[in-house]
Amino acid sequence: MKAASSIFGLLLSMSVAWGHVGSPNVFFEGKAGPHPIRVVVRPPEALPGTARVDIHFQNGGVTNVEVQAILFDAGPQASPAPVRAIAIPPDTNLFNASLWLFQSGSYSLRIAADSITGKGTATIPVTVASLRLPRMPLWLGSVLLLALGILVVGATWIAGAASLEYPVRSSQDLPEKTSGRRWLKASAWMFLLLITGMCVCALRWKKMDRDFRTRALYQPVPIAAACLTNGNLRLLQIGPAAENGSRQLAIDSAGESSKVNGPDDDQAIG
Repeated sequence: MKAASSIFGLLLSMSVAWGHVGSPNVFFEGKAGPHPIRVVVRPPEALPGTARVDIHFQNGGVTNVEVQAILFDAGPQASPAPVRAIAIPPDTNLFNASLWLFQSGSYSLRIAADSITGKGTATIPVTVASLRLPRMPLWLGSVLLLALGILVVGATWIAGAASLEYPVRSSQDLPEKTSGRRWLKASAWMFLLLITGMCVCALRWKKMDRDFRTRALYQPVPIAAACLTNGNLRLLQIGPAAENGSRQLAIDSAGESSKVNGPDDDQAIG
C-alpha cells in the first residue's frame, strides 16, 4: 500500500516537474500541503556527489524543512535519513539543502515543510546519471603519491632490517658480508612483492574504470537530422546516426509526426 501511494504521488508530481534541454537541473513548481513552493534541484555531474536543492516558499511562516532522497529501488526505509534544509538570509522563505547521492538511477526527493498553518509534503522525480568522470585534485594526487613512496621505502627497509634479526648460533655464523647480502636480498624481495601488488591493483583499477566508462557513464546517443521539403510541407527527420537504414521519425511543420523510411521514400513524404 505504501509503495502504491508513493508511485501515485510520483506520477502526480511529474506533471509539474520539468528540466531544460541539455541541462540535468530539475525545476518544480507546486504545493507541499498548504505551502506553494518552487524548487530547483541541481544533481551532481559525477557520482558519488552532492545534489543541491533550493526551495522557495511563496508564503512565510515556515519553521522547518527536511529533504530526503529516495532511490526508486530502495524505498523510504532503506534510504538515508532526511536532511534539514538551512534558511538563506535575508530571505526567510528561501531554504537550501545538500544531499549525498552515491549511484545513478531514478530518485524521488521528498520535501517536508512545517509551519504555523500546518504540515505538507511534496515529491519531485529526479533522474541522476554520471555525466563526467570523477577527478582527483592535483594536490591530493601528489600527497598520495608521496605517501605511497614513503610506504614502499619504509616497508623495504623494515624487511631488510628484519633479516638481520634472524637468530644465529654465534657471531661467526653471520659475517659482515653475509649480513649485507641478506639485507639486500630481503629488501629486493620485499620491493618486488610491493611492485607486483601495485601492478595487480593498477590492472584491476583499469578494468573497473573501463567498465565504468562503458556501463555507468552517461553517453549521449548520436543522432542524424535532415530537413526535407515537398512543396509547402517541411519534414524534419531524426534518427540514430549509426543506423542509416533504420526508420526515422518525421515531424512536419504542423507538429504531427509519422514514420518514414528515408529521404527517397516518396510515398511517406508525399
